Amino acid sequence: MTDLWDALSAVGTCAATVVAVAIATFDSRRNRRKESEQRLEETDREKEKARTVIAEVDHDLTKAHVSNFGASPILNLEVLGAQITITRESGDQEFHYRPRCERGQYGWQVVGPGQHVTAKIDLEQGLVHVTPGPEIYDVMIDVVFTDADGRIWKRLGDNQPERVTDVERQVPRADTYRSRNRPH
Repeated sequence: MTDLWDALSAVGTCAATVVAVAIATFDSRRNRRKESEQRLEETDREKEKARTVIAEVDHDLTKAHVSNFGASPILNLEVLGAQITITRESGDQEFHYRPRCERGQYGWQVVGPGQHVTAKIDLEQGLVHVTPGPEIYDVMIDVVFTDADGRIWKRLGDNQPERVTDVERQVPRADTYRSRNRPH
């Protein structure tokens, strides 16, 4: 009879161990899922702040306007350039242009909430290579800035802002953003 009780005790111990491991595994998975969801929500909140910085181009393609529609100032705003894609039946042509502003610089230290800044786009180079014909212009302004929390963001046109973690590799300097013509 003792052997029976010993066997039942061993089975009970094994069952309790299996249940404890299953509960620990379930809790661990639930905690990882919850942490992952929290990181995604935090990233989305960060991006939401960065989405309030909007860059647009005048109808004549000569000026880039960058507006801060957020509740906090943005810092170290730099207009890197303009990317113009011209679409025709014969194919797309893509042009990159460097901005120039009245003060001879390409950036601003602080752009407050509700403020906007303007940079002239130097289109003289490049558009002479464009052949006449029906076309559709798609213009995107390339900007980089630091939000009020110290995060650096890069945004091309109305694309989603991208967090920049390695400034040297991911952000070209505006003075090296050369005008170039790349047919596709």
